[in-house]
Amino acid sequence: VKIAQESSYLSEGDKAPEIVGKNLDNGLVSLSNFKGTTVLLDFWSSTCPPCRKQNKNEFSRLSKKYKNLAIISFSLDTNKEMWERASEADNIRWVNFSDLKGYKSKFVFDYNVQSLPTSFLIDNKGIIKKKFNGYIEGQNSIEKELVKLLFLESDKKSSNKY
Repeated sequence: VKIAQESSYLSEGDKAPEIVGKNLDNGLVSLSNFKGTTVLLDFWSSTCPPCRKQNKNEFSRLSKKYKNLAIISFSLDTNKEMWERASEADNIRWVNFSDLKGYKSKFVFDYNVQSLPTSFLIDNKGIIKKKFNGYIEGQNSIEKELVKLLFLESDKKSSNKY
């Protein structure tokens, strides 16, 4: 309850709060490591079938297709072995970390995660551009928003040259 009271709910246009955890090799990972990069931050769990489908079908494709995108998966697992097995089975080759606190994680409250999967598209300035709840196979809603955002970021860079 204390964590929930200290957290403020986010909306599109807000600065993405810091999120920190460890990867499967116990290396420290934080969102601030990706400053200046477009980020897709995803909250998932090994026990969430839609999350697992999204990892295999959507994120693996997006990670190969968009080299200027950092996909960052934050696991809400509390059991490291389950998280590790699911990550291996889903062939996760992008950033994948956790604090192993599950739904009691401060970051669940910070990002107002109420269901899984929940994803956030964050621009290269650290601003939340879009929140996605759930996963519907074949809908490509994340990619559609990503293309718009990357186009805008590219357009701003080229217009800043003059």
